[in-house]
Amino acid sequence: MSESDDQQVDQVESVTRRVQSADRSRARYDAFFGDSSAFSDPNHVWDEMNGGPLDEP
Repeated sequence: MSESDDQQVDQVESVTRRVQSADRSRARYDAFFGDSSAFSDPNHVWDEMNGGPLDEP
């Protein structure tokens, strides 16, 4: 493989590690709080902080 191929492989591996890390973070959040809506919609928490409706348990 050429050096550019090696760099592309490194980039793909880096992205893969970040995605796996995000998945683990979401799983931990779900385990503790039971809702990962803050991950899917960052404005969700912001709305609650500014008087929006709170999640019902």
